[in-house]
Amino acid sequence: QDSKDVGINSNFHADRSITATKHKTDPIAPLRRLILQLINFKSEEERHTFKAITYLLHEIITPEDEPQCLAMIDQLFQDSETDRSHSIPNLIFFMSSWVSYGRISVNLLIDMKKVIKKRRNQNDYQDLLAQIDRAMQYSSPVIPQWAPLIIPKENMLAWMNKDWSATKIGAALTEMCLTFYQLRAWEFIDEANFGPHARLLNNRCTALTHFVATSILAAATISEKSARKSTVKWLDIADNLSSRNNFHMMFAIQNGLQINAVERLKWLFEALPSKSKKVKERLDSLFNVLDKMKLLTDTTEQLAGKVCMIPCIYWLHSKALLSREAPLFLKKRLINLQRVISANNIFGNLIKMQSMPYEKILAPEEIRWYFIRLENENLK
Repeated sequence: QDSKDVGINSNFHADRSITATKHKTDPIAPLRRLILQLINFKSEEERHTFKAITYLLHEIITPEDEPQCLAMIDQLFQDSETDRSHSIPNLIFFMSSWVSYGRISVNLLIDMKKVIKKRRNQNDYQDLLAQIDRAMQYSSPVIPQWAPLIIPKENMLAWMNKDWSATKIGAALTEMCLTFYQLRAWEFIDEANFGPHARLLNNRCTALTHFVATSILAAATISEKSARKSTVKWLDIADNLSSRNNFHMMFAIQNGLQINAVERLKWLFEALPSKSKKVKERLDSLFNVLDKMKLLTDTTEQLAGKVCMIPCIYWLHSKALLSREAPLFLKKRLINLQRVISANNIFGNLIKMQSMPYEKILAPEEIRWYFIRLENENLK
């Protein structure tokens, strides 16, 4: 894929650079020049360039630069309202991109709202204010008002024996993944330390993986029939997750079935009904590391922006890490065009996925609470 695919003008990229050394009296001078160049775009071609570069705002604007950068934007708004020296729609577009792709905190979002509230024509800023409000909304999907009667550590097979259908469990596991809609690109910067939303999603995936394996092995200690019943139920849940396009929790179940202690039980998988075998074959095809999860990649890119979905965070993280092998800046601090294209491909799809939220999921609270407890209990 070349620069034409994302509308990036390489001449614009090469001519409009920022210096490597920060100015002594203005510590964000290079950043100031870059932002001025971005917000003053006029042609549609330059607009595409701007949009592509904004996918890397989490690296361009560091936490140390945020206060001065926001003060600069505030001043640009004031100047534009006085003498129209800059395009207000372009400034709004920049702020919207910063909220979507920047490494933002609640305090920064509060300060952004203060800047917007000072503007004259508030009708022009309603969409931006709504976007900031959505970014500030983050809470646990379950805040129980009662003491749970069933917890995994005390009853590891409750999910299998109670009247908890695959549909209800699939709904609960999907609701536990709605944190995905608060996920931001900057959360993948540090390979060792995820951002808060990425970390929560990763922890829940890992916890479910261990629980799948442990519950099957626990059932096997009772009888072979019980082990088959447990495995069939997990595959039914995976099938339901597939109908919800929840690839994250499908990956967790597939990993659990591939843990060596489970996978070596050949008699277990040979005795599965044909429907369950087909579901397992699809899981293995989607998450086949030998072909770099090609089927998952093709499926995810095909569905992005068309249906609600939760992508496999492991897959997303791997692609983000791979893109970071290319430097952001070249000599003379020119922005690396290939890095911009790579970010556009990865985080552009992320934004498309987040543009399609699920309708309200009504999963039984008892089921949600049971599975959320997994991340806090050591069942291995």
